[in-house]
Amino acid sequence: MMKPYNILIVEDDYTALQVLKRILSAEKYTSIAVDNVEDALAVLNREKIDLIITDWMMPNIDGIEFIYRVKALLKNPPPIIVVSALTAEMAKDYALKSGAVEFIEKPINTKKFLEIVKNIIEKHTQLTNVYKIKEHSYPPFISVAILAGNGSSQPLLQIFEDLKDFNENIVYIVIFQGSVNLLDNIVLQLKEKLLKKVLILQETSKPEPNCVYFAPDNYHILFNENYELVVDSGPKENYQRPSAEPLFRSLANYFGKFSIAVVLSGLGSDGVQGAYHIKSHNGIIICQEPTTALAPTLPKSFINSVIEPIVLLPNQIATKIQELTKNLLFEISTKKV
Repeated sequence: MMKPYNILIVEDDYTALQVLKRILSAEKYTSIAVDNVEDALAVLNREKIDLIITDWMMPNIDGIEFIYRVKALLKNPPPIIVVSALTAEMAKDYALKSGAVEFIEKPINTKKFLEIVKNIIEKHTQLTNVYKIKEHSYPPFISVAILAGNGSSQPLLQIFEDLKDFNENIVYIVIFQGSVNLLDNIVLQLKEKLLKKVLILQETSKPEPNCVYFAPDNYHILFNENYELVVDSGPKENYQRPSAEPLFRSLANYFGKFSIAVVLSGLGSDGVQGAYHIKSHNGIIICQEPTTALAPTLPKSFINSVIEPIVLLPNQIATKIQELTKNLLFEISTKKV
């Protein structure tokens, strides 16, 4: 199961960035990888991060200056590890004095590196309890997020058509990874067919239950700690913007078991890490049966992982959402476990 921690990697060298991401993914850590400090600061502005791993020598803004900016930006900054090809003891001392908690020389020793990461995160978590979801806390509504890629138009329309008369305390969020024209067309069709409010979110706002919110083209959307939906222009993840990763992570962090992620037809593997995060907080993952998908790669990537999603035909998904949310809706309404 994915470890419920977010690690931000800042590294301008593509190969080194991917190596660090693979090492952390193999140990089931959720990692957010960016290649410059500006994007890293944007991530820190929108999400809670448990650990930062940064290169030192980067163009424009280097790792040391990044540490100073993080400390200025956040009241309680996460611990920072500096990774560098610099080997002089003076370099290590300077990094530690600047605010890093650890300095690791390149090339890294994988076993030692992972031990350091584990120890730092455990210590930080014990001190702050940043990511612990309170078992007896309740969000104001249930969140259902739908990742819809290539070939997902028909199953997406069918799900909402089947949910037309299901008017409950649920907010629906859609990450649609297709053309702008197709996005506009789907939103228009849903507005004509549904009693629910359907819109493309344009700015940070408090979502209304029984409404459908689409991510705007070229923007992420995710929840913040106030249960607001945030429109974010931060860096692409998995070459996508919007990506499901920020949204899925926010569902895990703020909704826990009161979250459902639905994965439809599409390409690639966007959202798999975030889905691990949801599952680790007792949320539910539903995937479209790949044999019914025009582009089966995306649902297959979830099924082939260790997430163990519920796999359904498109015409079964709405019924399952109603079934899964029945007890959760009662729990939120009564505030009793």
